[in-house]
Amino acid sequence: MEPKASRGNQWLVQSRAALVRYVAANLLTHGYRWYVTGQIPEHKDPALTDDAILDRYGLRITKWERARKKRAGWASVRYLRVDQYFLLIATDGPHPFRTAEQAVIKDARRTPLIVDGYSLSIRKQMLGTGRGVWRPSVRIERSTYMQLRAYFLEHAVHRSEDWLRRELHNVPFEPYQPVVRQLHALLQALNKARKRAGYTVIGYDVFRYRMRPIRVFVDDTDVVVKAPHKVPR
Repeated sequence: MEPKASRGNQWLVQSRAALVRYVAANLLTHGYRWYVTGQIPEHKDPALTDDAILDRYGLRITKWERARKKRAGWASVRYLRVDQYFLLIATDGPHPFRTAEQAVIKDARRTPLIVDGYSLSIRKQMLGTGRGVWRPSVRIERSTYMQLRAYFLEHAVHRSEDWLRRELHNVPFEPYQPVVRQLHALLQALNKARKRAGYTVIGYDVFRYRMRPIRVFVDDTDVVVKAPHKVPR
C-alpha cells in the first residue's frame, strides 16, 4: 500500500472557492507568485493531464525532498486542479517549470490571478517606517464587481428592503478585507439612491463578516481550512 500523500502531493481541490482560500492563505503568503493556469478540454480525461504535468516537472516528491531542494535554492512548485481547471504556481528560484513556461508565466505582483470572480494578487503595503512589504490581496475582480454593483443599483428603489437585504446577505463572496471594502462601497451607492428617493437606508450588518470553514482537498477527510486570524488584505 502506498503511503498517504503529503500535503504537497495533493492536487485535487474540492471547488474553486476552496482553491481561492488555499492559494490566498497558504501559498501567496509563503512566496508563491509565479503562475500558469489552464483549462483541460471537456473531452479529455483530466487525470492524464495530472500525470503529464506531475511527471514532467518532477512534482511527485516527499516533503523531505521538497525541503532539501528548498534549502539548495530551488523553487517550490504546486500543481492544483478543480474539475478541468488547473493552476501551477511557484516561488522564486530555478526549476524546470520556470524554464519551460517562461514565455507564458505570470507574476502575481503584476498580473492578478482571476478565479471564480476573485482577483488574487500580491500588493506592496507601505509601513509607517516608509518601507514597503508585499502582502496577498483577495478582492472581487473588477468586471464582476461592476456587474454586481449595476445589479443592485438597478433594484435599489424598485425592490423591498427585505428583498435587498436578503440579496446583499447572499452575495457569494467571502469577507476578505478588500471584498468587505468593495461591498461597503456598493452599499453606500445603493443607500445614496434609496435616500434620494425617500426610502430607508440599509445598515452594514446585512453582510456576513465571518469566513466559513472550507475543506480543500478531495482526498482529505479530516482537514478543514478555517478562516485565518488575519484575513489577507
